[in-house]
Amino acid sequence: MKTDDLVVVRTFNTAIDAELAKSALDAADVDSFIQTDDAGGMRPHLVFAQGARLIVRAEDRDRATSILDADDSSALDPGPGTKDQAPRTKD
Repeated sequence: MKTDDLVVVRTFNTAIDAELAKSALDAADVDSFIQTDDAGGMRPHLVFAQGARLIVRAEDRDRATSILDADDSSALDPGPGTKDQAPRTKD
Protein backbone atom coordinates (compact mmCIF):
# COMPACT_ATOMS: atom_id res chain seq x y z
CA MET A 1 0.00 0.00 0.00
CA LYS A 2 1.33 3.43 -0.93
CA THR A 3 1.15 6.30 1.54
CA ASP A 4 -1.00 8.16 -0.99
CA ASP A 5 -3.68 5.60 -0.23
CA LEU A 6 -3.86 6.73 3.43
CA VAL A 7 -5.71 9.70 4.91
CA VAL A 8 -6.05 11.20 8.39
CA VAL A 9 -9.72 11.15 9.38
CA ARG A 10 -9.37 12.68 12.86
CA THR A 11 -6.75 14.05 15.21
CA PHE A 12 -7.32 13.53 18.92
CA ASN A 13 -6.04 15.22 22.07
CA THR A 14 -4.89 11.92 23.59
CA ALA A 15 -3.89 8.49 22.36
CA ILE A 16 -6.65 7.04 24.55
CA ASP A 17 -9.32 9.03 22.67
CA ALA A 18 -7.79 7.86 19.40
CA GLU A 19 -7.89 4.24 20.61
CA LEU A 20 -11.59 4.59 21.47
CA ALA A 21 -12.34 5.92 17.99
CA LYS A 22 -10.23 3.17 16.44
CA SER A 23 -12.25 0.58 18.34
CA ALA A 24 -15.44 1.98 16.78
CA LEU A 25 -13.88 1.60 13.34
CA ASP A 26 -12.64 -1.90 14.20
CA ALA A 27 -16.17 -2.88 15.20
CA ALA A 28 -17.38 -1.74 11.79
CA ASP A 29 -14.58 -3.66 10.01
CA VAL A 30 -12.80 -0.48 8.90
CA ASP A 31 -9.02 -0.96 9.02
CA SER A 32 -7.20 1.92 10.72
CA PHE A 33 -4.12 2.76 12.73
CA ILE A 34 -2.96 5.51 15.05
CA GLN A 35 0.09 7.64 14.41
CA THR A 36 1.69 9.56 17.27
CA ASP A 37 4.99 11.32 17.68
CA ASP A 38 5.82 10.24 21.23
CA ALA A 39 9.30 8.72 20.79
CA GLY A 40 7.96 5.20 20.70
CA GLY A 41 5.90 5.69 23.86
CA MET A 42 8.85 6.93 25.89
CA ARG A 43 7.61 10.53 25.83
CA PRO A 44 3.79 10.35 25.94
CA HIS A 45 3.50 14.05 26.74
CA LEU A 46 4.53 14.85 23.15
CA VAL A 47 1.10 13.69 21.95
CA PHE A 48 -0.34 16.88 23.44
CA ALA A 49 1.72 18.96 20.99
CA GLN A 50 0.58 17.28 17.76
CA GLY A 51 -2.22 14.97 18.77
CA ALA A 52 -2.85 11.36 17.87
CA ARG A 53 -3.83 10.91 14.23
CA LEU A 54 -6.33 8.23 13.22
CA ILE A 55 -5.52 7.03 9.70
CA VAL A 56 -7.57 4.94 7.25
CA ARG A 57 -7.38 3.93 3.60
CA ALA A 58 -8.58 6.65 1.24
CA GLU A 59 -11.43 4.47 0.01
CA ASP A 60 -12.67 4.04 3.60
CA ARG A 61 -12.62 7.77 4.42
CA ASP A 62 -16.35 8.47 3.95
CA ARG A 63 -17.43 5.40 5.88
CA ALA A 64 -14.98 6.10 8.72
CA THR A 65 -16.05 9.73 8.89
CA SER A 66 -19.71 8.80 9.17
CA ILE A 67 -18.94 6.34 11.98
CA LEU A 68 -16.84 8.87 13.86
CA ASP A 69 -19.35 11.70 13.32
CA ALA A 70 -21.75 9.88 15.63
CA ASP A 71 -19.59 11.18 18.51
CA ASP A 72 -16.64 13.41 17.77
CA SER A 73 -16.52 15.15 21.16
CA SER A 74 -12.93 14.03 21.78
CA ALA A 75 -11.51 15.31 18.49
CA LEU A 76 -9.31 18.38 18.62
CA ASP A 77 -11.32 21.58 18.47
CA PRO A 78 -10.44 23.27 15.16
CA GLY A 79 -11.23 26.66 16.70
CA PRO A 80 -13.87 29.30 16.05
CA GLY A 81 -14.70 30.29 12.51
CA THR A 82 -14.05 26.96 10.83
CA LYS A 83 -16.64 25.68 8.40
CA ASP A 84 -17.47 22.67 10.58
CA GLN A 85 -18.05 24.61 13.77
CA ALA A 86 -19.84 27.84 14.48
CA PRO A 87 -17.97 30.40 16.58
CA ARG A 88 -18.77 30.32 20.26
CA THR A 89 -20.60 33.33 21.61
CA LYS A 90 -21.02 34.66 25.11
CA ASP A 91 -24.52 34.56 26.55
